[in-house]
Amino acid sequence: MILTDEGYKENKLSRIFKATALKNSPVADRGGHIESSLFTAHLGTATDFTTKFRPHLDAYKPLGADLVFISDGGIWLRQLMATHYPQATLFLDLYHRTGEPVMSYVGQVGVGAYRTQKSRTAWIE
Repeated sequence: MILTDEGYKENKLSRIFKATALKNSPVADRGGHIESSLFTAHLGTATDFTTKFRPHLDAYKPLGADLVFISDGGIWLRQLMATHYPQATLFLDLYHRTGEPVMSYVGQVGVGAYRTQKSRTAWIE
């Protein structure tokens, strides 16, 4: 969410890249990077964002079941996939869930299951 003169508005952002764009770092334990990708951003509705986003994404439609989405849990993205990319796979980003991060629910389980803060922390870690 971005605070504008009209109040808070949702910013939608996508990043599209091929699996071949994932590059490992030559330095041990440094992870890697994405060599090239295409970003699409929009401040406003999911419908307007989809108008910008789909032309870029449609180039990947032939991938079928090899097309992967990582989502924050927004229903609009699930609906977009079901309508236009039904063979694609959707993953929910671990730290997202519509309304609240998934990890807050994991934390609530720890509170219910462990008596001390030390044991809760150890379990979460």
